[in-house]
Amino acid sequence: MKRNILFLNDKTKLNKLYRSALMDYLKINGFKVSSIGLFDNNSSLFRSLLYLLCHPLINVVSSNLRTNCVVLLIVCLPGLVILNGMGRYRRFRLLRLYLLYMFVLNSRKAIAIQNYADYRYFRRYISMSARLRLFWVSGSGGTNRTFGKCLGVEIIQREDKLELVSDSVCNAMTLFSLKRIAVVGCNSSIKLQRMIPGAYGVGYVRQQDILSYGNIFLQPFGYGEGFPHSMSDALVSGMDVLITRKAYISYGLYKLRAPVVQCTGEWYRVSPNNELKAIINIDNITKCYYNLILCD
Repeated sequence: MKRNILFLNDKTKLNKLYRSALMDYLKINGFKVSSIGLFDNNSSLFRSLLYLLCHPLINVVSSNLRTNCVVLLIVCLPGLVILNGMGRYRRFRLLRLYLLYMFVLNSRKAIAIQNYADYRYFRRYISMSARLRLFWVSGSGGTNRTFGKCLGVEIIQREDKLELVSDSVCNAMTLFSLKRIAVVGCNSSIKLQRMIPGAYGVGYVRQQDILSYGNIFLQPFGYGEGFPHSMSDALVSGMDVLITRKAYISYGLYKLRAPVVQCTGEWYRVSPNNELKAIINIDNITKCYYNLILCD
């Protein structure tokens, strides 16, 4: 008998944005699926924990760092934990030690780590018996989108990440002699201009239009992302991606044999081929997560 699957995230809308393909695939295969945001409001965390205590036979799929830290405390709960990056806390040693300890305790859960550098770190310190439950999955899956309606270079960033990636973006603009760069996800503002001179924000746009503001995608380095979702979309869509050597290694693109040419300084240019597109597209990644859910 197939168990019910509960998707947990910081916000319910994040499950809809990043896990809808997996939820739909599970439904097609006969699972009953529900979704909860642990931090939707002041009472949602308490109500979510109460729900889990009242449904001990349920499997969970957990995403985002805060939610993962809570779910890992419930050691007896089976399911899948997706570590989609450490974010601004990537260098916090105590957090890494906490996750390392909790991964070992949570033998009933599969752990999927999206950032290859993070995967190597945890694999190094986890025993062989526990390592069998530790997996690297390259992102949440990219979708083929139309790009290049405007010529130029674009990035996709939230405003709260700008401070962490601005040095990387400015470095690229200097080395590639870029006078302007489109920033999807941020509005034009004094803050944006101060951090990245020459950048212009186009704000939030429809998901299908996120790659419409350039024919080259820039993936800055500085925020501890897993495998950037927007970069997956760009690569699957056939868009050339400018990326630093550190990011190329950290995201595991070299393990995926992503075609690369060194441009200038530490910057590489990735021109995706059909093999890379097939590996990181949303259908293939969805099946990877589905198989991890079944491996309990």
